[in-house]
Amino acid sequence: MITIHRLEAPGAYRTVWLLEELQLTYQIGHVSQDNPNANLFSRSQVALTDGSETIVGAYAIADYLLSRYDRMGLRPPMASAQYTLYQQWINHIEADLIPLFNLYTQSEKLANSRVPFFARSILKKAVTTALSNPSAADIEQSLQHIERNLNEHGWTCGSYFTAADIQLSYVLEQAKAKGMINETSFPNIYYFLEAINNRPAYKTTKEKIGNTSSEVIQSDTPLELTDDNTTKATGDDELDESDD
Repeated sequence: MITIHRLEAPGAYRTVWLLEELQLTYQIGHVSQDNPNANLFSRSQVALTDGSETIVGAYAIADYLLSRYDRMGLRPPMASAQYTLYQQWINHIEADLIPLFNLYTQSEKLANSRVPFFARSILKKAVTTALSNPSAADIEQSLQHIERNLNEHGWTCGSYFTAADIQLSYVLEQAKAKGMINETSFPNIYYFLEAINNRPAYKTTKEKIGNTSSEVIQSDTPLELTDDNTTKATGDDELDESDD
């Protein structure tokens, strides 16, 4: 059976959501030191085991699950033009958007940290610079680009939902939680997130492990889990055990 480990790690929410979209049966467990691949697990990354397979990191897990289990069309066919667009967006999100929000989030944390009185003026100047340039301007530019793309296509890679929308919505939820997105300034992003929130798999994931907006880019809130937390995705299209 598929088991997801380190639910407190960044990327775990997206992994569970993808499992729900794929309508797979899975369980939540701990990493056992008896696991022959235990040395592959990182405390900072979500991990997944599937039989003898061990995959670490949200991106690698998503690629594995989509390659092996995707019967829902969550990743465009490799020969299609949409596949190239899909790969470009996945790379943009992982290489550009998430690091950009990391920088902004860390600057916010620094701004709210307690420091000695004599250092406050220096810290204030540094934080103001970090929050205003270049990260804030880059985020605004990125949001404008996403807004135009959604206006043209409806979803990230075209006219239908794909796994890229899971990745993108994670970043956009962070922006919305920080007050950067509203119905007036970015209407297409706003309605995109409304559509995401209405997806059954998203609702199920939220019920099981909480809200994605609380899963900050670097999660600081570990969850207490037990080995018998077995769960099954909603939906009728289960995979036969013979396919595993």
